[in-house]
This record gives sequence, C-alpha cells and structure tokens, in this order.
Amino acid sequence: MPGWLDEKAIPENRIIQRGTFFPPIASAPFFQQYRPPAELPVETVIAHLEMAVIQVGRQLDRWRQEQTAATLAEVRAETVNGRSELLALWERAVYCEAKAEILKETLTADRRKAAENNAKTGEETEEKYREFSADAIALIVGDDRVHVGSI
Repeated sequence: MPGWLDEKAIPENRIIQRGTFFPPIASAPFFQQYRPPAELPVETVIAHLEMAVIQVGRQLDRWRQEQTAATLAEVRAETVNGRSELLALWERAVYCEAKAEILKETLTADRRKAAENNAKTGEETEEKYREFSADAIALIVGDDRVHVGSI
C-alpha cells in the first residue's frame, strides 16, 4: 500500500561522502527519522540526499575554508550527549534539505484529493524544512539568521 515509509521497511544503509572535511551522511537515519514516501524508489531518495549534501556543503564552503581543523569533527564545539553540536547540525541541515526536495517532488505527483495530507506534503511543510536546514547552517557558521537593516 503506497504511503509514508513504514519503520519495518528501512532500506539498507548507504553512505554519502563529500570530500574529507564533512562527515559522511548515512541514509538509514534519514529513512527512520524523516520517513520519505514509500512510493519513491530508494535510488531517488539517495539522489536527493546526495544533492542535499552538495547544496549544504557548498553553503558551508566559505566557512570551512576559515577553519584550521582538518575535519568538522575536529572543529571545537560544545557537545550534546557526548556528540559535537556541529556534527548534529550538519546532519540536520542535510536531512532537512533532502526532505524539502522530496516534498517538492511529491507535490508534483498526481494524487487523489481524498488521499492528500497537506500536513505531510503541503508547500508550507516543504518551506518549513528549508527553514530548518537554513537555521542549522546559520548555527554552524555562528550567524543568528535574523538580520535587521536600517530603513
């Protein structure tokens, strides 16, 4: 039955790596936490994850060049439950960007009105995930993402 991915149907974990600075992104947590639609082929979801790694990585490239550490894991940061905040934010930025792209793709699919669930697939939800990604990127680079200019 088509619908949102069931936890029992998590595909085999795939690793996506961008260079040596950023840590690899694992697909299994994305499938578990962000539950892409089951009707999307696994390869499509992996492609969205790859594109998200590229997009987020490029947004962070200037910041990365300013770092003296060889990897994101080595950049000095506070920890939450023993894990670097920066690593958690990197994953969140990538996963939320991928989820937004998947939502955008599923909006274009032909769906019956009775089966449409705007809370899961609506345009506002896509934008919310983009905001989550942008917020995580802003926190990594030390920006508050809220700027007030003079009028």
